[in-house]
Amino acid sequence: MAWADTPHGPGQPCMRPFPKATFQWVLDFILLNAYVLEGILEVFWEVEFTDEFGSWWGTLTPNEQDAIDASVRLLENRGPHLPFPFSSGISTSRHRQMRELRVQFRGEPYRVLYAFDPRRVAILLIGGNKTGDDRWYAHWVPAADVLYDTHLRELGLEG
Repeated sequence: MAWADTPHGPGQPCMRPFPKATFQWVLDFILLNAYVLEGILEVFWEVEFTDEFGSWWGTLTPNEQDAIDASVRLLENRGPHLPFPFSSGISTSRHRQMRELRVQFRGEPYRVLYAFDPRRVAILLIGGNKTGDDRWYAHWVPAADVLYDTHLRELGLEG
């Protein structure tokens, strides 16, 4: 029988008071959902980076780092559900899960190539400013593929 078909279902007055334990459970449930709705209880996706990404990061100005950091925080919040225009797939990669963070800073397009590994952790592989470089993807996607292959081999050694 569905809850709605019972005498105390939705829209029907409840003739018995809730037991104290049930009332506390309902109150806890409501409060937990309020926290979730308010964004207080959030789920974050883990993000790691390669040494190559770290080296590139070190060449950026503080303002460039802030712009990239804002996109990485979006990735932490949304994970694989981060939509375009913040992220898009890389069709020329050997890895179907290869994606790019798309960052605009002072009118210049910065890109960070990343992928989610089998642990569902985002790995920032390499980044760059593709201003004026029509072959940016032709150069950096194969490099990112090699970095991701290396990362997967290292995970196999750890596991």
